[in-house]
Amino acid sequence: MQPRSASGLERVWSVSGIALQGLLLAGIYVAFVGWKPSAWIMIGTLSAIVTGHIALSIVAYRRTMSRPWPKVAPLQDDD
Repeated sequence: MQPRSASGLERVWSVSGIALQGLLLAGIYVAFVGWKPSAWIMIGTLSAIVTGHIALSIVAYRRTMSRPWPKVAPLQDDD
């Protein structure tokens, strides 16, 4: 069972991914229509997607690495 905070991160990951991909598709659509500022919308959206993925990955990594480590017996060295 995963901790409650992990499910919150997954929810943020999926909701932000869906919202930003929708915005990116909208930018692509209005680019085909011929609206010039749509390029800035697409660049900003792609930047937000990359930044969001990196930020959420860092938070998840830090939470994972700060957990207590399991007690494991050392391996026997046969040399």
